[in-house]
Amino acid sequence: MLDKWKNEFIRDVSSFGSAFIYLLILIIVLITNELNLFIKLIIGLVICYIITVIIKLFYFKRRPDNEKYTNFITKIDASSFPSLHSMRAAFLAVFLSRYFSNNYLTVFLLILAVLVAYARVYLKRHYSIDAIIGLAIGALIGILI
Repeated sequence: MLDKWKNEFIRDVSSFGSAFIYLLILIIVLITNELNLFIKLIIGLVICYIITVIIKLFYFKRRPDNEKYTNFITKIDASSFPSLHSMRAAFLAVFLSRYFSNNYLTVFLLILAVLVAYARVYLKRHYSIDAIIGLAIGALIGILI
């Protein structure tokens, strides 16, 4: 029972780095009429995807669970390095922390980003280095935007 709860919790934590959560954040930002924040979040997301795709185009690394692929697009998705979930989570953590300048929010978001990276490794979607590099690239993008 405890193992099942732990696995579900870790899977749910991993979702904080997903495109779906990012989209929800974008919708909330739009609803609150923060157009400048919305544009910067879109730019950050696009940069995360561009960097990830470029790296995966030139460097293919199999996932720990050895995901199969049948074409060019699925091959990019089947590549483990770098972790896009970790990259998105780190970008959001760093960028939103700097944007809102709130210490409690900063601590919460940074812990959440690290937990997303851990979850990706625990779920055997990435190796540790994939998650660490994803965090680093995402943080760098968050600083630069």
